[in-house]
Amino acid sequence: MIGKLIGMVVLGMLAAVCFYAAGISHSGRDVQGYWLFLAFGMFFFIPMALVVINLISQRSKVFKQVYDKLAGTDKPQTAGFVPHWFMMAAMAVLLICLISFIVTIVASLKLGK
Repeated sequence: MIGKLIGMVVLGMLAAVCFYAAGISHSGRDVQGYWLFLAFGMFFFIPMALVVINLISQRSKVFKQVYDKLAGTDKPQTAGFVPHWFMMAAMAVLLICLISFIVTIVASLKLGK
């Protein structure tokens, strides 16, 4: 319980700093910075909100239904097919990029001599 509270405080502080920076960016007419800080603020705010809903759902039936709907625990789990070809293709592309990066670094070091 205390770990969840500490996590909520840390996530809340990070979200508040990001939202504050988004406000400063918005007032300075920096559109790219505004959306960047807003996205990072939501990245920290959403898990904090889910933990708050989880804590409240332990005492309230209404929030229990909301939490079950958000977490997907109200539906029975069914086994399904997972397409592994997509993950293997992504790993192959990553491997090709990594090898090309290493070859580029080695070639630039040899040309520098």
